Amino acid sequence: MFPRFEHRSTKLSAASLGALLLLSSPSPLLAETQDAPPAQITFAWPIGGLAELGFGQPDGAGGRLQGILFGVRKDFTLRAAADGTALYAGPFRSYGSLLILDHGCGLNSILAGAQQLSVTIGQKVRRGEPVGSAATSTQNEVKIYFELRRNGIAIAPYLVMPPQGATTPRTVRCTGVKTDEAPVDPQTDQPAAETAPAPPEPASAPSAGKIVWTGKWPWPARGEILRAFKVDGNDGINIAVPEGTNVKAVENGIVIYAGDGLKDFGNTVLVRHEGGLVTVYGHLSELKKKRGENVRRGDVIGKSGKTGVAREPQLHFEVRKKSAPVDPAEYLRAP
Repeated sequence: MFPRFEHRSTKLSAASLGALLLLSSPSPLLAETQDAPPAQITFAWPIGGLAELGFGQPDGAGGRLQGILFGVRKDFTLRAAADGTALYAGPFRSYGSLLILDHGCGLNSILAGAQQLSVTIGQKVRRGEPVGSAATSTQNEVKIYFELRRNGIAIAPYLVMPPQGATTPRTVRCTGVKTDEAPVDPQTDQPAAETAPAPPEPASAPSAGKIVWTGKWPWPARGEILRAFKVDGNDGINIAVPEGTNVKAVENGIVIYAGDGLKDFGNTVLVRHEGGLVTVYGHLSELKKKRGENVRRGDVIGKSGKTGVAREPQLHFEVRKKSAPVDPAEYLRAP
């Protein structure tokens, strides 16, 4: 369901790495930052040399690259692109170690593919400070992926970074940074044409085994289960509901993500609860909550739909404990 970090076929998805991280990381969730946003931020390249693939170029998987792919020598030191706080630092599927830094002003930088990281979640770093390495005993060259996002949307690095390969930092004012609505063609600096999404996979029938519901949470929406937990690798359950049905929070919590950055799930809301639990609500037609909002059990957080790869109206629902998917049957009441 999610892309792999493979240079040979350049399978780097246009989906948000930050959002995928929230869903798939085996490590603790993102840290929160409380600092006042800076008036200006100074950026420098965290990686030396020239890019192998630039922002907006075809990613080899039917989309456009939303970051930059570098090839670096195996002993290369990775550095912070600007002052910031580590929102996440740890392994992420086949991307290797992944680092997300919050620089304030809604700007985040993402480094993927590092072999080792020298920072931890919540740690503050300064621009140019070492944050990891590309050390490896099996390869002479390592592929490192760098991405910039503002308010969850990928932006062309030229909007804030100095010229590629330059050693002199560049200072930008928060109010002067714009967000591109679409990837930019590196040859023309114009928005690239949108590519057609990959055809969705048909829904799989649930397993024949009986599901025993042992939890106490109310259901986010009522309907037939189209796809059960762990059927064909499903990390949650897919519930058939009419389009526009209210989707409700199953427990008190805080919204940590609300957007359409997840290619497969379309409009998605993530709610963090006590005890290291996160619930995921995907394929929504409308979002009713924003990141940072507190929700109570039963609050409407969105409307069901068929965004992402869904072919019919439904709700994709997951429960994650310390980022690992767990069977929703352990938390939901019997239907």
